[in-house]
Amino acid sequence: MKVIKKLFLTVLPLVFVGCSSSLVQYNEINKNLALKVNESKKVSIQFNNPAYQSFSDQCTKSYYILESSLAKYGTLYVRNLKLNSTKCYWNGLPEGFVTGNMKDIYNVQSVKRLKSEKVKNYEFIPFLLSNNMEVTVIEIWENDSNTFIFDETGVLTKELKQLLNK
Repeated sequence: MKVIKKLFLTVLPLVFVGCSSSLVQYNEINKNLALKVNESKKVSIQFNNPAYQSFSDQCTKSYYILESSLAKYGTLYVRNLKLNSTKCYWNGLPEGFVTGNMKDIYNVQSVKRLKSEKVKNYEFIPFLLSNNMEVTVIEIWENDSNTFIFDETGVLTKELKQLLNK
């Protein structure tokens, strides 16, 4: 019994340490979005005066929308959604949520998904909009959350891919 107790006490902290480090963290006070690439690398995006809205309901633990124009990356639209998995789940693929948001943001009638690329917990999904603009959606997925970043210029996409493939 003592062996089981010691094993339990040894493994339990590792579970919490492994689960506590989120890939996406937004600091509302510092206006900084940190994207974890691996244990030693993060991409830090400093926003100046972002439009930020936070929501919560019975299906979400948290949900925020972040929008801002940045000199380095152009305009970024961020959607971070943490589902309350005990009550709700995706009805279909998260991509339906993305395309609906994209149509609203860019005021277009149709979007066409092009060939995507998955690297670790990141998926880079280029879309061609009906106004001939191309936007890459960076989806970062974890056990209980999805983050979608609409990258108009492709600069953030290129930076993340280079870091992830090292």
